[in-house]
Amino acid sequence: MEHGKISAVIVGAAGGIGQELCALIAQAGGEAYLVGRTAAHLAPLAERYGWGYSGADASDWEQLDAAVAAAQGALGGIQSAVCLAGSLLLKPAHLTSRSDLEQTIQANLITAFGLVRACAPRMVAGGGSIVLMSSSAGGIGLSNHEAIAMCKAGVEGLVRSAAACG
Repeated sequence: MEHGKISAVIVGAAGGIGQELCALIAQAGGEAYLVGRTAAHLAPLAERYGWGYSGADASDWEQLDAAVAAAQGALGGIQSAVCLAGSLLLKPAHLTSRSDLEQTIQANLITAFGLVRACAPRMVAGGGSIVLMSSSAGGIGLSNHEAIAMCKAGVEGLVRSAAACG
């Protein structure tokens, strides 16, 4: 990892935001390690830029820890990490099943917490940045957004508490 060079672990890299982020990092002369549930979706993106990747379900902390360890080796350390994994459930609470809610929590909150958990100890000595995605639903009331609002408000609380740890 060169000083001043962008180096990032990107969870959820194959999505639209992830692909745009990859293009920006590449344009800046940086590098990334790509993580996503489906390795086949990551392979063309990783090949385009010559970067490493791992197929891993970020809500499964063992898989995520293994992917972050692989990223650490490939990048020569963890400078930054971005969690773009998530889902959007648009249902009122009374129509949301427990399964719907649990899947939304797994995709949005558990993945974000898992990335902080996996990356922060690897960054402590040299510092770093972890970017977690939220939504306006986490801070304001929007109709039919109860589950996602709850998860994204949790992500915002996680960010504030993790930042306080320094």
